[in-house]
Amino acid sequence: MKKIILITLISIISISKGIAQDKNEEKDEKSTLTKETINEIVNQISSNLETKLDKKNVEVLNQQKNEITKKNSETLLLMLEEKMGLDKETLETLEDVVEDPDNKPDETIEKIFKILSELNTLDKKEFIGTFTFIKKGKDVKVYEENDPNNQTAINIKSVNIEIKDGVIYDINAIVDNDSENEFFYNKSTTSIFSFNKKKNTIKLYSNQNDDKNEKYILLVDLVGFNHENGKRYVIESDNISLSQENENYKVSIDNNLKSVIDLRFYSDFLGLIDEASNGIVSFEGSSTFYLNPFSFFNGFNYMLKKMKTKIRYSRFDNDDRTLPVELDDELDLIQKSFLNFGGELDLFETRFGKKFPYKLLFKAKGALDVTEITKKDTDDKINTTTLGIGIGSEIQIERFHNFGLHASFYFNRYQNNNILENRVLNFDTFTINSEAYFYTPGNKNDAIFIRLQYEQGRRSLDASSNFFNVQFGYKAELNFKPKKEKTPE
Repeated sequence: MKKIILITLISIISISKGIAQDKNEEKDEKSTLTKETINEIVNQISSNLETKLDKKNVEVLNQQKNEITKKNSETLLLMLEEKMGLDKETLETLEDVVEDPDNKPDETIEKIFKILSELNTLDKKEFIGTFTFIKKGKDVKVYEENDPNNQTAINIKSVNIEIKDGVIYDINAIVDNDSENEFFYNKSTTSIFSFNKKKNTIKLYSNQNDDKNEKYILLVDLVGFNHENGKRYVIESDNISLSQENENYKVSIDNNLKSVIDLRFYSDFLGLIDEASNGIVSFEGSSTFYLNPFSFFNGFNYMLKKMKTKIRYSRFDNDDRTLPVELDDELDLIQKSFLNFGGELDLFETRFGKKFPYKLLFKAKGALDVTEITKKDTDDKINTTTLGIGIGSEIQIERFHNFGLHASFYFNRYQNNNILENRVLNFDTFTINSEAYFYTPGNKNDAIFIRLQYEQGRRSLDASSNFFNVQFGYKAELNFKPKKEKTPE
């Protein structure tokens, strides 16, 4: 959004510049677009992403009657880097344009405009609302648990809020009294779209409370959140910092394709070394949808919080890909599935408290596996589909915020309708999954993981009625940016 508005502004500059030159051809002295004006333009873009150009913007631009000089371009370039967070490659390209001694001012701004207009729209962020430090934390009411009518006042210096999966997970409000090192913290959580209602009673307790009596403040008296109409989106992860100097925090989210699709590439070690007829390489894409990110029982408990949909394609060796219609083991339909569509639903999620680095989930899942088979007494190949549903539990453990482990156990029921001529094929399995992951701090879209999957048939516990995968893979960041052509001299 910022870049689109900036492109519009630069276009207006160019138009107004041409009009001004036509009207002032006989004038020798020409005014320039000053550093202060550029600063005002960029700040306007940065702080008002949700608004379109208004009359004030246009008036400011129309006051400029001349060319943008090289010095002005360098100033604009620095502000683009600071305010808009352009990628390194784009900045280097812009720097080459600005520093080119053969470029005239007209050519410089035209080339800057061309480069910015070609920026990929996948990198856009969308403004969704503003957190506000109410009254800058001055004269906040302090209540006593045993006597709520006994109220005093206190000044809060700053507030730090951590958001996870659309809920306020951790709050730390620092008291404006350096000598006592006092702060207030939360024992329960709440959704960002409901915590600032007057009826909300989320309490922040003092770290200096004793067993006899506890004093607390109300979150609704301290922080507010105003969302943009039509943008009640779940914030997956953010850290909000408010202080008496910075009383507002504007929240923007990544709503680009690479942020909503988790794309993974992985290979199975056992398949590579011919120890098992597993997929040599697999491609998996998934996306998460939040259904009910609202806690209950004043704790870290959620019902039907989110669901995940996914698709997986596996590449097999030609000798392993196709199954005979007379199966030796029905689990081959799952093991040698080259295409899988599925989804998971979080039925219930709980965390005993924010100090615990793990959470427990109960889940339901469904999947459709597609496997290639040969018809009886022929070499003709067809695809057969197997529908599976399962229910189970999962534990997620974090060692660091970017390193952790997921482990799950499922009971599955499978049904295939077209591989047998005289009846439907039904079978049950147990599945154990574990996955360790690591990603670069601050970038979840770029990670490595190792996954162990074991599936055991319920009817028989012998070695022929189970299979397992040891997968090592990479969680990739989608990048559809077109290759940049070198700016013409």
